[in-house]
Amino acid sequence: MSNQRNLVGRIGLIALGAIGILVVALWSIADHAGFMPKSGCPIIAWMRPIDRSGVLPTDYIELNSTAIGPRLFEPVHVRICGDGLVERDTVITLGGYTFGCPLHDSEKRHHISQSAFQALLAKARDGGFCRLCARYSSPGVMDGGIEEVTLNLHGRLATVWNLNGNPPPLLDELAGRIWGVSEIESVADHRKFTPEREAECRRIEEARIRR
Repeated sequence: MSNQRNLVGRIGLIALGAIGILVVALWSIADHAGFMPKSGCPIIAWMRPIDRSGVLPTDYIELNSTAIGPRLFEPVHVRICGDGLVERDTVITLGGYTFGCPLHDSEKRHHISQSAFQALLAKARDGGFCRLCARYSSPGVMDGGIEEVTLNLHGRLATVWNLNGNPPPLLDELAGRIWGVSEIESVADHRKFTPEREAECRRIEEARIRR
């Protein structure tokens, strides 16, 4: 009787293990196929204390954003560095394709105070950016927008994608602040283009199509 119980117990453990492996496999397949509303969630990050050490000049926070379909704004690329330098442009490359109308060299650099950057960094760091999932998406939704925020803190990189998903409010708050302090809207909003800028961007897009 004892041997039978041990056998049943072992069979039960094997069955549970097999079910667990199947669940993990199905989750992984759904994740890579884009069926999950969020993926790449860093469970271990919740176990680590948040690093609140000082800001380094090499630290930065970066935003890449574009709409799919009709849009009021050019694609946006902004990187804000620890020394207050803001690198910005209105062109991005996704999947080998380039979108947008590049800024003039005189418009590509901007500066903010280090205190403004520290406030932005503290918002991301203390808000738990490193604990966000790597991707938030709405399976089956093809239009809308793509947004990517990257935080480089003391050489540790964390990137979060929003593909028409439902990320925590922190991601939208950070994107909004980056738009604000970088003043990228003033050079990305189609409604603020001069006739000369409109014609220039049209020529660039036509040349890109002909390639």
